[in-house]
Amino acid sequence: MGRHRAVPTAAHNHSGLVGGLLVGALASGALAVGSLSSPAVANASCAAAGSIDLGSGCSATTPTDIAVGIGPHTTAAASGGFDTAIAIGNGANATATNGTHNTAIAIGNPGNNPVVGPTPTSAQAGFGPSTSDGGPSNDNTAIAVGNGTIAQATHGSGNTATAFGNRSTALANFGNNNTAQVFGEGSGAAAAGSGGPPVAGNNNTALVVGNGSEADAVLGDNNTARVFGNHSRAIAGPGSNIQVTTVGNNKHKP
Repeated sequence: MGRHRAVPTAAHNHSGLVGGLLVGALASGALAVGSLSSPAVANASCAAAGSIDLGSGCSATTPTDIAVGIGPHTTAAASGGFDTAIAIGNGANATATNGTHNTAIAIGNPGNNPVVGPTPTSAQAGFGPSTSDGGPSNDNTAIAVGNGTIAQATHGSGNTATAFGNRSTALANFGNNNTAQVFGEGSGAAAAGSGGPPVAGNNNTALVVGNGSEADAVLGDNNTARVFGNHSRAIAGPGSNIQVTTVGNNKHKP
């Protein structure tokens, strides 16, 4: 069974900027961070593909699914067909499940994420094995690179969540073809619907480049939010066809 942590609340927000909508999107997402499926107690590196299983901590259900864990206490799970889960680092967790052509890559060690507090690096693409409110979820990509970094592309198809930077969070949930990208440290981006089946919040885009910044494109269609500087925020939504751009440090829009 996997490790379980309570769904994050606003009390976990350790940053004056990053949090807010990200907490809500993460709480309503496929699984709370830290509850991603762990196939077994992992003490060392592992690999799995179909019926081939080397070490503990990795699982793959079909010959076209690949799960690889490198480092102590890593876990990786792939199921659904042509899914790939790669976890590298101390306690890193990658899950690509309940759909086809999902990719989850988590590279990093534990860190103090401003949204959820101390957490291992984790990536989730597609619905988790214990999720019952939808699926399958196909062609999703979640890449988390950095210590305490989180990436989720779930509850829909064609979603991409990319977080490069320590303690950052990228969420692309509830809808199709949503995109959220983060490149700085301690920053967050969310492209997400309002929850429930993957019918709310399509074609949203959010981008963050600086440190300690947040971009949200949520609760609507065709939203766009961009942030380039440090400690800045851009929010597009609720509503459709809204574009928000914030450039520079300590800028907020709206």
